Amino acid sequence: MPLGLQTARALVIDDDYQEAHPVVLALSRLGIGSLYLNGDLELVRRNGPFRGIRLAFVDMDLQGQGTLSVEDTGRHAASYMSEAVSHDNGLLGILVWTKHQKAAESFFKELRSLLPSSAVLELGVEQKPGDLQIGGPEALDAVTKIVTAVTDRVGKASGMHLLWEWEQLTHEAVTATSENLIEVVRKGTTIKLSELESVSCGLTATLGLLAAAARDRTACTGIEAASQAFSALLPMLQDGAEYAYRQFDTMEEHDLSTLLAVAKDTQVLKDRGPMRRCRYGRLNRMVHVSRLDSGVPLLPGNVYKLTDDLATILSFDTGKVLNGLVSNKYKRERGDTESTVVIAEVSPACDYAQDKVEIPRVIGGALIPIERLNNVPSHDYIYKSFGVVHFDDDEANGLSGGTFHFALNARFLSGLSSALLEERTPLFRIRRNTLVDVQAWLARYGNRPGVITIAR
Repeated sequence: MPLGLQTARALVIDDDYQEAHPVVLALSRLGIGSLYLNGDLELVRRNGPFRGIRLAFVDMDLQGQGTLSVEDTGRHAASYMSEAVSHDNGLLGILVWTKHQKAAESFFKELRSLLPSSAVLELGVEQKPGDLQIGGPEALDAVTKIVTAVTDRVGKASGMHLLWEWEQLTHEAVTATSENLIEVVRKGTTIKLSELESVSCGLTATLGLLAAAARDRTACTGIEAASQAFSALLPMLQDGAEYAYRQFDTMEEHDLSTLLAVAKDTQVLKDRGPMRRCRYGRLNRMVHVSRLDSGVPLLPGNVYKLTDDLATILSFDTGKVLNGLVSNKYKRERGDTESTVVIAEVSPACDYAQDKVEIPRVIGGALIPIERLNNVPSHDYIYKSFGVVHFDDDEANGLSGGTFHFALNARFLSGLSSALLEERTPLFRIRRNTLVDVQAWLARYGNRPGVITIAR
């Protein structure tokens, strides 16, 4: 049974550990955690696939029998690796050990077809040194060669280096958060720090308190309680991650010149081309929107499609909801993707936590394809701080893929029976920080005095 510590940044794949040992030693010198795999599929299937792998050193001949053709040897290694690494691993740099260029070509071609959602990068193709006796001079030379190759190639790729720095600093923030939890447990008067069971019970009790304090609704299962406890840890994690820059000392200023140029470019966010907006939309969606699976409970921030039956119950006119967001600038004839009129649940989270939700509050809004509207008008009654959001096909329940303006219309605020919403599956959920901003905006708009000045 996996215990939750399946973390590494590098894979070393070789059927002969003696030949793999210099790579493991080189990674140790670089301070990079690694996993060694010997080509045994059962080992991979029992513990894998691994996520977050950023480097791999792969021997092409994992059978050691020489019965396969050069091309098939490469394909076999790729097939093994595709089982060892998660298919949504993201970024993966690979250094291949082989003297046959065709084996490497077959390997990369096959692996990219098996991991279509990952960026599979070639860090080089090297011939493995011969007679690698552990501790021998050839092995030590190989260690130095590997350290130099990885340092040079990755050091020149500032984007990869930045991503790795982010992952490392976030990992350290998580570690600091866990240490803070242990500090709370350690100060418990009844905790015996030398006993596994006592410390474990102390941690369980601490996480249970966090779940009770931060819940959106009373947990019905242990899984829900654990999820609520983990959510409660996020502000602590954010606190640690916000000060990551204090530890950011592994890159020189000249390595960050391109990053600085983009960050200072005043025009970069004003580019309204479809491809740019698609990229911004993906980033905004990750910042503001949480994708959901089926079976999600009724919670603040859930966004539902405004169907005809719900519109009738709410006395909402879907056309007026949309028109209030687009005015006369809407190009109905543009594109094939229709706008989707929605309602968002915006009740205070504490009402759910205390089981005091009588009538969930909902507000009307819409997802408007960017090809039909250049920009959402700026009015007090419109919330448009989401910016554009992009969904791939099937990324949001029942929603066609595309890039959309997401906006809410405060002139359409009402209440709806919990039973009617609980039987429906949300399209997605507005993340908590953004939802708090929506609720504050709605409170300002809804409670405005509305004084009219009469000119004489």
